[in-house]
Amino acid sequence: MIDWMNRKKRAYPQKEVGAVGHEFKTMRPTDGHFYWVSTDDVLPRYQNDAGAWNPNTQAATLTARIFTDNQINVRTHGVGQVTVWLGPASVNYAQKVTLFVNGARMAPRQITPDLRILLEHFCQTGDRQRLFWAMIPLKV
Repeated sequence: MIDWMNRKKRAYPQKEVGAVGHEFKTMRPTDGHFYWVSTDDVLPRYQNDAGAWNPNTQAATLTARIFTDNQINVRTHGVGQVTVWLGPASVNYAQKVTLFVNGARMAPRQITPDLRILLEHFCQTGDRQRLFWAMIPLKV
């Protein structure tokens, strides 16, 4: 089993998470972290419970893409907040980042790597392979 696991590689999409038609979906408030995009606010009408399952409930969705010109496009449905996590090669930190959230352009902003963010995220996840230098919390 260890030999078999040694040949496995973890996926880490650098520039795109969830394409159109393949969005990340969740119906639980605790399941909201997908690679470098997360949410802590799945709206109640998009939540479902195994004990009282409603087949008509729609899932909340998240997709995001980083373009080479420091542009980040985020699309969401059914969430009130989204966080974009940025690693060492995600963007050019010397230039401002332009964000589009559900089609709305936000003012360009300078993103600075922060050791506290890196250490806090590492402490929470224990993941040495997916380290994040900065985060951008956004209201949707």
